[in-house]
Amino acid sequence: MGVAEAITRLAALEAVLSGVKRAHDETPESLAEMPAFINYPRRGTITPGDPPGQIKGLHTIVSELHIARGILPEAESVARPFISSFPIKVADDFNDGKLNGTVDALLEIRYEYGQLPWGEKEIHMGIRFETDVKLKEDIA
Repeated sequence: MGVAEAITRLAALEAVLSGVKRAHDETPESLAEMPAFINYPRRGTITPGDPPGQIKGLHTIVSELHIARGILPEAESVARPFISSFPIKVADDFNDGKLNGTVDALLEIRYEYGQLPWGEKEIHMGIRFETDVKLKEDIA
């Protein structure tokens, strides 16, 4: 399994969190429905041949929760519960089956809370989570 499958699994978990209207496993052209998650790989390190016949990858996957800013106190009341609910959902799914078998290790989840730019003009309220995972893949 690769990083794309891990991102798809994260999007499936996000889609069932209370209040989420959409969870994207690919970056969309627009955000018509919010709150919405957008997931993408941020950075990674890939080590070939460790062990022989496999590659090992350490990846950071970004999950951005975008909320229409509107009235700031209302947007904040929507956002804050996700600081707990997202990492709990991810950790619980990892403990039950390693994110549906897509990762070998869940290393850390970090977050930044505040404004999230979208496109050239929009600013949303939200949270940017960074999830570090370890993956091993067989070399075909």
